[in-house]
Amino acid sequence: MKNIQIIISGKVYKTGFRYFVKQMAERNSITGTVKYSGNNSIIIEANGGDKALNIFISYCRLGCFGSEVNNVSISESPAFPCRSFEIENEAEQNHIVNTNSRIRD
Repeated sequence: MKNIQIIISGKVYKTGFRYFVKQMAERNSITGTVKYSGNNSIIIEANGGDKALNIFISYCRLGCFGSEVNNVSISESPAFPCRSFEIENEAEQNHIVNTNSRIRD
């Protein structure tokens, strides 16, 4: 098992990119997390075998419909326990959106 961090920047917010990443991770037996970092980038922590990670990275470089991947940075990361692949900070993102909506009303 290999542990990597992938930082993807570009048009990745509000495009379904995190859900696309989760789907591709599950399809390739990758465990870890994905989250929006707040500066037009997505941070992925991924665990898996070399072949599965290479396929997963290829999908991340490609992106989903409506997204535009400008840069992909990959580095090894320390091992972390994870049994599945999860989208982090979803509740925080929804809270921010809801708060902003109330301010505009």
